[in-house]
Amino acid sequence: MSLEIKKSKKENAGNGVFTTKSYKKGEYVCFYDGEERNIQSEKDFSYSINNPYDNKVRIGFYDSVRNKDGVGQFINDYCMFDLSDNLRDDMGFYKLNNISIDYKMELYENISLDNSNVVLKENFKFLTKRDINLGEELYFNYGLDYWFSKMNLEKEEPFTKIFCLIKRNILSEKNKHFYIENEYIENNILLEGVLKIPLNGNIVKHFNLTNKSSYEIIKYFINLL
Repeated sequence: MSLEIKKSKKENAGNGVFTTKSYKKGEYVCFYDGEERNIQSEKDFSYSINNPYDNKVRIGFYDSVRNKDGVGQFINDYCMFDLSDNLRDDMGFYKLNNISIDYKMELYENISLDNSNVVLKENFKFLTKRDINLGEELYFNYGLDYWFSKMNLEKEEPFTKIFCLIKRNILSEKNKHFYIENEYIENNILLEGVLKIPLNGNIVKHFNLTNKSSYEIIKYFINLL
């Protein structure tokens, strides 16, 4: 294997994958070793990848390297995407009309794509985007959908969850029924189970929505965003 796993150069990124030889543009470097199954934990998600060629999800083996070329699951994104508290208003909503949030998204994509040096191809294989020197760390663009999904999974704060569902374009509505990724979800489950907004909780009371239905409350918050 012409790669090695060691501490990443990126802060708080854990391990990374480094070259032990030079590569030319378009060369195969490694593949994403793992198993195709459902995500069962946050750690599973952190090591998951979606193959755009067949839309299959693979969970990478994160306990050990099981194949000399199967180290793709340890390749980092060059930068992380997150939303800081200074982008919220007094009630905790993200300021969607604030140009800073779109700028932050654009900045992430530009920096991540500019510094990625491998690209995912069929069968979860990584090829080089450019010539790579011996000793370089490999970087792959995870994409905004990954980071929004990660925030939605990890954070309990309800306005973050609403924001992520909207930004990922996976929440839809038809005939006063809501769907997540085209799967029907009951209004009360979406409100209290997914968004973590109690029907008679402080947030609902603050907006004078106590006598409203789950559907009306969800619509109210979506319209706010």
